[in-house]
Amino acid sequence: MPAQPPEEIYVDVCGAVVQPGVYAMKSDSRVFQAIEAAGGFLPDAAGTSINQACSGQNRYPVLYSGNRFPDRSHQQVRSLR
Repeated sequence: MPAQPPEEIYVDVCGAVVQPGVYAMKSDSRVFQAIEAAGGFLPDAAGTSINQACSGQNRYPVLYSGNRFPDRSHQQVRSLR
């Protein structure tokens, strides 16, 4: 039986990243890929305090790095297909 392609999941990348938002990603993506999709960490982010190797299959943590809480009033879903 052929392997099934990864399903799409939605990841909310928030906190001290360049472009916080919800990203559509493959379920086998890693946390670092979601951070990269959001433009990377800002200089004041606490990037070493999270496991960036976790996959979507492990479920992404909800993270707030630095002291920012996102304003989601104008948020759109971005797709990385």
